[in-house]
Amino acid sequence: AMPASQQRRALTLVPLVAIVYHEVSGGPFGVETCVSAAGPFLTLVGFATFPLIWSVPEAIITAELCSLFPENSGYVAWSTAAFGRRVGWVQGALSWFSGVADNALYPVLLAAYAQNAAPELFDKDGYTRAAFVIAVTFALTAVNFRGIECVGIAAVVVAVVALVPFVAFCIVGIFHGSLSPSNWLLDRHGEPFELRAASFEDVRWRPYLSVLFWNLNYWDSVSTLAGEVSEPGKTFPRALSYALLLVYATYLLPLLVGIGVSAGSEEEISRWKEGYFASIAKELGGWALTSALLVASVASNAAQFITEMSSDSYQLAGMAERGMLPRIFAARSRYDTPYVGIIASASGILLLGFFDFTSVVDMLNLLYVGSIVVEFAAWLVLRRRHLRDEHSASVFRIKASTPVCVLMLTPAFFAMGLVTYFSSIITKIVLIVAILVALSLYEVQKWSVGVDNSAPDDDDDDDARPREAS
Repeated sequence: AMPASQQRRALTLVPLVAIVYHEVSGGPFGVETCVSAAGPFLTLVGFATFPLIWSVPEAIITAELCSLFPENSGYVAWSTAAFGRRVGWVQGALSWFSGVADNALYPVLLAAYAQNAAPELFDKDGYTRAAFVIAVTFALTAVNFRGIECVGIAAVVVAVVALVPFVAFCIVGIFHGSLSPSNWLLDRHGEPFELRAASFEDVRWRPYLSVLFWNLNYWDSVSTLAGEVSEPGKTFPRALSYALLLVYATYLLPLLVGIGVSAGSEEEISRWKEGYFASIAKELGGWALTSALLVASVASNAAQFITEMSSDSYQLAGMAERGMLPRIFAARSRYDTPYVGIIASASGILLLGFFDFTSVVDMLNLLYVGSIVVEFAAWLVLRRRHLRDEHSASVFRIKASTPVCVLMLTPAFFAMGLVTYFSSIITKIVLIVAILVALSLYEVQKWSVGVDNSAPDDDDDDDARPREAS
């Protein structure tokens, strides 16, 4: 059965914009690999077009369904309403696995920044690094225990801290005198890009697509906070729209300036790795601008950690409220936070925090693809089912027919196909194993929460019915 409406909705527009921004982006940190993998021209084309074919549809779907299902199970509620409890549970499991894997990257990145800044503090055997990752995980997890308002405030503050240095970076770069727009049209060898087969064959597609996809997905993560949002029918569309514009500008403008300043030759292009924006900042503004960018990168990774953990933990709480997990996952601390879900998320992060960075990105992307395919299909089913429903007048909805919606999703499905095709065999095996594990865990949880195993998985009418926001 559906859970009772939330009595308290603490998230308003500005904190929600900041949370969405950090769950999707947090700043242009990590995009540098695309330049060395595909060249300046294809990198700029990717970050100019991919948000239109991927981020916009995902944001629209999230806005519509969050206002239709304003509860913390988020996308699990959507999939369950469209296809039944088994599909909803497996889709939720894949999303949670992907979210935890994504979150495991941020302590690793923070450790990398710290090690680059003070290598003398880290031993060769990796024990200091391991201790650092564990300490960061515990420290940032503690922020989530203090409540969603605390997370929202932190997200707003860090968004400012992360954006101001890049605004300065762009302004200084534009007026520095070394910006060359002709760099924007080069391939990865520093030659003018030509529209021919050889130009595309030379691209390192796996890192290019993985980084591009990773930096522009997870718009749906905020759906697991829908039960905490004030006036979801109005707040979600506005928050997602503002965050979309912010993410678009955050990636494209620094890339235009950075490439224009330092990507004029094959040698310069090959230097574009993680953290290269700091090197350009040193050239443009000395140590003052470099230090500001380093502080911004640390703060941004911390904010992405706490916002992602919020979504993951509230998802488990929402599933427990729906009777899809043991009730202990819905238990709240004195700060009104789902502490069992927070502990579960932190445990998964610690387990994955010592894996190779690129391997984790590849894995979480494919897990996310497996989840988002179900979400897109659920959206098409639910908007037809509830188009004339009594709830339709009170929720956000774009005025588009089903064929138009399918057409809008076609490029996104093509993009997911590319990501899947270029992923490694091991990653594909991980996805299959994850689905099998999720199906097995579904049967276990049916027994643990006392669900009648003889009953059909989709026979509960309440699961298919949206509920009103409080």
